[in-house]
Amino acid sequence: MPQVSITRDAFRELRDRMARYAFPTGILVTGPMAEDCRAPDSVVEAWILAKLYGRPPRWVLDIAPLAELEKQSDEPGEYFGVQEVSGISVGILTSKTVQRLSIELHGDAIQVYELDP
Repeated sequence: MPQVSITRDAFRELRDRMARYAFPTGILVTGPMAEDCRAPDSVVEAWILAKLYGRPPRWVLDIAPLAELEKQSDEPGEYFGVQEVSGISVGILTSKTVQRLSIELHGDAIQVYELDP
């Protein structure tokens, strides 16, 4: 299971965002997948999308109901696990092997980064 750390600023922002929901929530972090339906069909399409919107994030963070984290399943070749980080349930779904992830706040954007082991 990857080790997840959350910076103090990101933790505060996540708590504020999670408090807006009327039901218990956690964090779902989805990472690079071998089969990604969002991937561009060609190099040209990838270049155009990157030019218009910037590089796509490798990891996507969503606030999800706790019930969804508990029933999440993985496909062959994928990994899914849930851990508690400072009182927040964090689920990770990926097909990539990763040792450590860091959740950080940059401006008003919460971002997930891979940390070198």
